[in-house]
Amino acid sequence: MYCPHHEISLVPFQFETCELPSMYQRRYIWIPLVSQIFGRIYTSEFVLHATVIALFGSIVAPFAGFFASGLKRGLKIKVG
Repeated sequence: MYCPHHEISLVPFQFETCELPSMYQRRYIWIPLVSQIFGRIYTSEFVLHATVIALFGSIVAPFAGFFASGLKRGLKIKVG
C-alpha cells in the first residue's frame, strides 16, 4: 500500500523493495494529553491520524443524523 508502482506488470505478487515513508515507521510519540498519563506512545503517525479521524467521525456523525431528522420534521416531510 505504501510502495508506489511505476510500471504495470502481469506477474502476480511481484514485490519491489522500497524505502518505508517516515509516516509509516513506528516510533515513540509524545501526545500532549495522553502522554501525561501513559507516557510516550509507540506508534506511527499514520495510525495516530487514522485514530483521530475515526474518533471525529464517530462523534460527529450522530449529530448530523439528528440534524437531518430535525430538519425533515421541521419541513413536515418526515414519515413516522
